[in-house]
Amino acid sequence: MPNTYASTIGRLWTSYNQRDWEEMKSLLADDFHFFDNATGISCTRDEWLERIIEYWAGALPDSAVSDLQVVSADGVATAVYELSGTNTGYEMLPGLGTTNKRAALRMCSIFQFTESGTISSLEGFYDMLSVIRPLASDDAIRVSLPFEVQSRPRVGVVYPEGSHVALKVA
Repeated sequence: MPNTYASTIGRLWTSYNQRDWEEMKSLLADDFHFFDNATGISCTRDEWLERIIEYWAGALPDSAVSDLQVVSADGVATAVYELSGTNTGYEMLPGLGTTNKRAALRMCSIFQFTESGTISSLEGFYDMLSVIRPLASDDAIRVSLPFEVQSRPRVGVVYPEGSHVALKVA
């Protein structure tokens, strides 16, 4: 069933890209649980869908998931992907305002699945500074952070041949 997990994750993010919230909901177990390590937010299925719709799709109306790579085994899958969009919706962070700037965020999520193949949990990892950095001015970042912020080159992961499934998200 590992390729089924990759397919389900691909369908989840394709549904996000198409703003098909009902399809997203159908892929999640009734007792689905979400935990966001960057913010500490923990919530249920309906709360998570509301947050996705309100926060990511609301602040970045043209946002889309791309560059999806999935590794899975034994009811668990890890997905690495990019969420990018232009901040033309509401302000993402207090005091930042609507910036009309583009942000691209690399994310890693751990998915667990029920025996029937629906997603029972999603634990998300990303660097909150990578959300702030492209949207805020360097001066605003320097004022709000007690340390020097430097741009780092993007480092890619190389997976062993045949160990992952790369999917195209529509």
